This record gives sequence, C-alpha cells and structure tokens, in this order.
Amino acid sequence: MGKKDKLLVSKIERGTVIDHLPVGLGYKIIRMFKDLDKVRSVVASNVESTKYGRKDIVKIENRFLTEEEINILAIIAPRATINFIEDYKVIKKFKPKLPNYIIDIIRCPNPKCITNDKKESKYFDKKILHRTFRVIRKENKILLQCTYCDAVFDSEEILDLIIFK
Repeated sequence: MGKKDKLLVSKIERGTVIDHLPVGLGYKIIRMFKDLDKVRSVVASNVESTKYGRKDIVKIENRFLTEEEINILAIIAPRATINFIEDYKVIKKFKPKLPNYIIDIIRCPNPKCITNDKKESKYFDKKILHRTFRVIRKENKILLQCTYCDAVFDSEEILDLIIFK
C-alpha cells in the first residue's frame, strides 16, 4: 500500500482517541457510552493495521473517557490503546488495565438474581447496595461473576448489560 492509498483522519485538538479496537466495536462504543452520540466523534472502521490486520479507531472531541468507561474498554477491548489529546498533542497514552471488580456498570444477566428483583432494585438504584462483579481471567477469555448470585458470564455479553445513566 503506497502513501496515496492510506486513510487520512484529521487530528483533534482536544479529547480522546481509542485505537486498536476490534473491527465493528467502534460504532458500538459510540452508542454505548453516555452522550458520545451527542459530541462530535469519528469512527474509522476496518482500517488496516500492521499489528492486528484490521482495526477500528474512535476519535471523540472535547471529551475524556471516565474511569467506568475505561474499565468497560479493558473488558471488551483489552488490546485497545487510549490517547488523551490537548492542543493536538498526546498528553497521556495508555492501555486500559483490567480491574479486579466492576461496580455499578452492568446488570446481572441472571433474571433470578436479587439485583434484578423489583422489590430490591431500589437499593441498587440508589447505590445503597452495589451491583458488583468479579473479573476472572481464564486462558484467553475474560469472565465476570456476580457477587450476589455467582452467575458467570462471558465478557462479550457486557454490551447488552450496561446500565445507562
């Protein structure tokens, strides 16, 4: 591929760039994270990558990812690289670290879990009790285990379980 064949995406002055995402995840991230659909963002999908073959890139102007969002990225896209940009320069570049626990970000997929009980849910919604999941690294998979009902599920299911605030 020559220089003429390269995809050019303009730099952003301030905000976040998420690189090395699996193909197809860029658009899901825009829909998944709170208010990203309201800020100016660019998704470059199925971009050639020497390291991974193909990848997605997300650029978000005038917004930095929250700790919760970084924790979700660590689980659903562990190879991602996050860049914080100020004055068109990278001020911080890092890979998200897989947390030991995630708290109040997702709901349990077990319909019989106490966290999904209508009578009890008010305590979780008011943060009196917390929806807590242990992160389990098993071979090349990331699993999550509910601390209330012990349900174990694959991290790929997390996209459908996120609690939007």
